[in-house]
Amino acid sequence: MRDLIMKAASVDQAVIDQFATQLKLDLKRFHADFSNKKVTDEMNQNIQLSRLARMEGTPYFLFGQLPVPGGLSLKEMNELTKELPKDPA
Repeated sequence: MRDLIMKAASVDQAVIDQFATQLKLDLKRFHADFSNKKVTDEMNQNIQLSRLARMEGTPYFLFGQLPVPGGLSLKEMNELTKELPKDPA
C-alpha cells in the first residue's frame, strides 16, 4: 500500500479503496481497521509529536542531533553516520 500511495499523483478515499482492491484486501475489514479509534488516535498522536519536533516531510532522519528531511542516498547516510560520536552517552 505504501509504495502505491507514494507513487500516486494524488490520493483520496477512492484511490485508497482502489489500491486496497488491487492488493486483494477485504474492503469491509480495511475500512473498519482504518476508522478504528485506537488506530486513528495513534496516528494523530504521531502526527502531533512530529509537529512538536518540527519534523516535516517524509522521509525524515535524525543523525544524533542533526535533522535531515528528505531522501538520502546510502552514501550520504554512511557519511553522516561516520560523523556521529562513537559513544552517544
